Amino acid sequence: MTLATPPEHTGEANLKEATPITGSVITKSLNVPERLNLLSILPVQGNLATLRIVRDLREKLSLSEEEHKEFGITTIHNDNGSVTFNWTNGDAALTPRKFQFQPKALSIIVEALRQLDTQKQLRTEHISLYEAFIED
Repeated sequence: MTLATPPEHTGEANLKEATPITGSVITKSLNVPERLNLLSILPVQGNLATLRIVRDLREKLSLSEEEHKEFGITTIHNDNGSVTFNWTNGDAALTPRKFQFQPKALSIIVEALRQLDTQKQLRTEHISLYEAFIED
């Protein structure tokens, strides 16, 4: 699987404009490609609260050493700036795992996806994320 590194998403997640998400923890099932794609769209700038939540999301969604071994993942940084992820155990990598998201973290993800949609920068690899976080 090849995932091109997108242009840096530098917009601050504006929680005031995002659709309010209330309630308790939300559980979503994500496979490895979805996790990697989600990591690529999280904001890299924002206020302190947003950046702390994004840091927690990155830690939660990133692949552990155990998962790297389990899936046989290797990472190749290409000359054009893109990153290629290869794995030898594709079936396991495509099996969804459950992740819990707090309402504010969910708002940041929804805002990032909506911003890509508004700017017409969604790519085909974002479709399953859009369906899971916005249409679900």
